[in-house]
Amino acid sequence: MVRLCASFGDALGYIRREKFVLAVVDLSLTDEVVWEQGTIQEHLEGYDLLAQTKSAAIPTIVVSGVASVDDIQRAYTQHSIFAYLEKQAFDRNIFRRLVEEARLSRRVVRELDRLTDRGREVLIY
Repeated sequence: MVRLCASFGDALGYIRREKFVLAVVDLSLTDEVVWEQGTIQEHLEGYDLLAQTKSAAIPTIVVSGVASVDDIQRAYTQHSIFAYLEKQAFDRNIFRRLVEEARLSRRVVRELDRLTDRGREVLIY
């Protein structure tokens, strides 16, 4: 089942109430300007949503028009996203492939969670 969300609050509510196998997030849900430590900082609510999907262990694909190298790096390193696609270069076939890969990776993680500590140790070696 797919849930479409019109706002950060809408998406956050769904994430807190339901279980998801995949999230697709736009970083610039609402572009706020925040006064922080004496300077004006841009705040993208999509990052707040990524923090929620990470804590809920939901594989996440970002599809966004925000494409600075720093934004992309932050999404991968701080929020452990599965993939990042730029809206300007969006390709449906690539998106479909990534969705399937993300869903499969979730299944593999669930299977690995069933292993005992000794089972994980044997798998690593």
